[in-house]
Amino acid sequence: MPQLGPLFWVISFLVVILLLLSLMKIFYLNGLWINKVNSVSLKMMGWCW
Repeated sequence: MPQLGPLFWVISFLVVILLLLSLMKIFYLNGLWINKVNSVSLKMMGWCW
């Protein structure tokens, strides 16, 4: 088994960080979208009442 150089560890570390950031961004955008839908539905309910 060849010895893994520090460059490999740096690259894998960066890949993991990028994956985490993209997941956080996706969850954040989904949360914003859900908040928008909730506010619109609340406005519609208020308008109907």
